[in-house]
Amino acid sequence: MMSHPTLLRVSAVLCLTALLAPASVAQSPMLGRPAPPLQVPAWVNVRAGRETELAKLRGKLVLLEFWGTCKKDCMKMRPRAPELHERYAGSGLEVLVISYDPVNVIEDLVERMAYTVPIACDPTMEIFRTYRVPEVPTACLVDAEGTIVYYGFPDEVEIAIRAGMGQDADPAVLLGAFLDWRAERGGEEDRRRRLALLIASAPRAFDLRAWALERAGLEPPGDAGAASDEPPAATLDDYAHAAQAGDGARASAILAELAARGRSAFDLRSWALDTLGALHPIGLEELERLLAARNHDAAADALQHRRPTPEVGRRAADESAFVDYCRRKSVEARALARKGLMAERWLFAGVEPEAKQRFWADLGSSGLIPAIDGEAGLNIGSERVTRRTASSYVDEQLARYLTLSSIASGRAPDVRPARARIDAERERHLAYLFERYGARDR
Repeated sequence: MMSHPTLLRVSAVLCLTALLAPASVAQSPMLGRPAPPLQVPAWVNVRAGRETELAKLRGKLVLLEFWGTCKKDCMKMRPRAPELHERYAGSGLEVLVISYDPVNVIEDLVERMAYTVPIACDPTMEIFRTYRVPEVPTACLVDAEGTIVYYGFPDEVEIAIRAGMGQDADPAVLLGAFLDWRAERGGEEDRRRRLALLIASAPRAFDLRAWALERAGLEPPGDAGAASDEPPAATLDDYAHAAQAGDGARASAILAELAARGRSAFDLRSWALDTLGALHPIGLEELERLLAARNHDAAADALQHRRPTPEVGRRAADESAFVDYCRRKSVEARALARKGLMAERWLFAGVEPEAKQRFWADLGSSGLIPAIDGEAGLNIGSERVTRRTASSYVDEQLARYLTLSSIASGRAPDVRPARARIDAERERHLAYLFERYGARDR
């Protein structure tokens, strides 16, 4: 077993963990260049008539995601490409994945995960060198002219995709568009579409006060005052109900309250997902369609966020292939939650672990990555986590762990894991982490 720190770092590099900062849009040497040809040894999951040559895709927006499975569980992440393909294929986005795995590994993955995107297999990693990929995952967006317009971590590529399609990706605008929906102006599908767009761009740290001030046309007060004692999610819920019911006076009063004492780091993502669950709980018929299509990722997301009834939960726990999926993914969710806790309680808190070698090897990173806006972060899975978003990230992964582990044990999941259960899981995992790594300033 390797124990020298240098050897541990070499092992992590060989597994392509995040030892290098992803090339930011401002810093990437590939940005603005013509995309090189995709000369790879083999393609998997390419259906008849589906193009994989960039020259033949000229005129379309193309997303390339450089990715790999990693044998030593050091990445614990899934590609964003299938999700983005499902969301934007109808709008003309072409999505291709380039993996360093051999064909047999990818064929097995496609079969198990029911991926619909073409995946290139390049064990030689020649195309990774051609595209100067610093780490996986890396997203590369190629515009209709064949020019690279985004190059970096996948968590921000969706904004570039929207921009390339002429769609607004500003969460403040999308929140307003959702709240402006009125029953007499559009049907439920229109409201659901607006909410889906908001979820896709909603950050975990959103300046709700600034949004409310701008929406109300008010100037920032000289004395900002304290945040409201009322939970901001409940206040925004009240505003949404009043606005969509056409109660202008009530909506204006609530907006004024948000403008005066709203949160500057409001978890808009969680609010949008909770709203989705309240408006569109998953039913048995939809779950059956997802299970029949082996779209297990979508089924798991729906069971976590869209308030399944006990009947729906029991049906999910009876599907053997889905139970196997949940067993694997619950381990992944637990690992991601622990990495989030390691970032929150050690890195962001400036606490030094006693077992440094073990800590950095388990985290799979050499430290925080500075950002252009000055807020350092850590890439965990397929998301960049910062001091302001770590708690929300951990909560979501713990809720996912509770949902998936219930199904993996043959039990229907809770409609929504209670706050107390998530807090209890957090404390349980923290106890394990403190025991494993220790802390000099606990």
